[in-house]
Amino acid sequence: MTSGRITSWSRQFFTYGKFAAKIRMPYSQGMWPAWWLVGDAYNDYYFYWPTVGEIDIVEMIGGHQWGTPNDQIAHGSVHWNNASNSMSPIIERNAGSNWNTLD
Repeated sequence: MTSGRITSWSRQFFTYGKFAAKIRMPYSQGMWPAWWLVGDAYNDYYFYWPTVGEIDIVEMIGGHQWGTPNDQIAHGSVHWNNASNSMSPIIERNAGSNWNTLD
């Protein structure tokens, strides 16, 4: 199994643009491969998740759970702090979608 992390923190900041990748997702019980982005407001405002936001481009829960073949379902979602631009209170909200993989 191989794991990787690419970070652009303090090197490159993105406001607009496209992100593209060709990813071979591992599958099996206990796996949770993901590709996601987190906002970069921590140094400026001392905010962190979920206040800075998170975009889960793709996540997969591996294996079978409660009769569901999780290796065949991909998830995408957006997370944010619905309370305010602070860490107190934290009211995490999210919106997402699921889709079946091709194989």
